[in-house]
Amino acid sequence: MLKQSPIIDCFAHAQFQFAGVNGMRIATRSNVANNKESNNDQSVGDYLADLSAVPKRLVVGVEAPVWLAQRGMDAPSGLLQYRQIEDGTTIVRFHHQQYLLISGISIMAGLPLGSVFDLDEGRHGNVLVLDYECAEFAVGGPHLAALLAELCPMDFTAAPEGVWIMTRMAHCEVSLRFSRIGDAECRVMCSPAEGRFLFGIIKEVVNQHAGTVFGFHDYVTIVGGVSSS
Repeated sequence: MLKQSPIIDCFAHAQFQFAGVNGMRIATRSNVANNKESNNDQSVGDYLADLSAVPKRLVVGVEAPVWLAQRGMDAPSGLLQYRQIEDGTTIVRFHHQQYLLISGISIMAGLPLGSVFDLDEGRHGNVLVLDYECAEFAVGGPHLAALLAELCPMDFTAAPEGVWIMTRMAHCEVSLRFSRIGDAECRVMCSPAEGRFLFGIIKEVVNQHAGTVFGFHDYVTIVGGVSSS
């Protein structure tokens, strides 16, 4: 049985197509996004997309850095630092002995999943590999800075590159990371329980700027060439 995205109820069933992505039922296409793509509109504008179906794995154990290195993944040494490896996978040092792996969009676009994402949950050698469940969405466009200033008390202009930011947005606990390729983009992760509320708040702000809510495949095909994974 397919899991459901924790924010699937934020998408009107009359306006979106839904399908299974990585074992999760999620909004995949919208008529608005399809029209924008067919018109070859190069200006994406403000947007919001549900990316909760992107695979995420937590690797736990003292030997996790060595285990990851044996699989071609160079883990960051600093706490709450992240780096992106060649295939687009993001590796975060989440805690002293915990590393969070987030699949790249290029993998989700049809390339085979890496071996870590293929593994069953449980012990593998000297590490424990677990699924990591959360709501994740991308928000971006020319008004991103104003949106963040409205919903979050933190000043992001002073945030160093490559730092995993843990803060509050609209009174919800979130983790954030940024892309600076093309228009700015922010990836937001929060608990499944808070995802629907937070997505709805951000959606209201995006709509105020005549922005677009994308389905998962809309994001991959329309925004994927503008922002990094």
